[in-house]
Amino acid sequence: MSERAPQAMAAAVPAHAIAELLVHRPPLLLLDELGAHDAEGLTAFVRVSATHPFASATDVPSTLAIEYMAQAVAAHQGLLDRQAGRPICEGFLLGARRLDVHRDVLPIGLRLAAIVRRDFDLGGEFGRYACQLVDTADGTCVAEGDLKVFQSPQRVAELKEGGK
Repeated sequence: MSERAPQAMAAAVPAHAIAELLVHRPPLLLLDELGAHDAEGLTAFVRVSATHPFASATDVPSTLAIEYMAQAVAAHQGLLDRQAGRPICEGFLLGARRLDVHRDVLPIGLRLAAIVRRDFDLGGEFGRYACQLVDTADGTCVAEGDLKVFQSPQRVAELKEGGK
């Protein structure tokens, strides 16, 4: 997959402001920085940390690649909500249509860029993002896939109320 990196629409989002866009909180808030973003996508950065709950002394499992990409998707949705003057709505990762992970583990200290591009939107509730996780040191692709997501303020509220 070759992704077109998002064009800068606004200034980079500092680390402390990422928490305003996601429901995640440390230690499971994994993104360190949000870079270029536009209406269709975003580039987020993460450094693999020894403080992550799933870290060993030297690495984290590469299965966390999907979570890095999913948090980048959520941050993009949060930015879109904020720019439209809407309250930020949590969403759900429904699954991956395709997910290719090219490494067994991700070493502590590795800096990754999660590049996410919305390539399908069904009325603002269901969407699909083409995602790529890239090693910033050498530009190699660590993981890539298509993530399916769901976001609907009304339906999320109904689910929280037990479907009533």
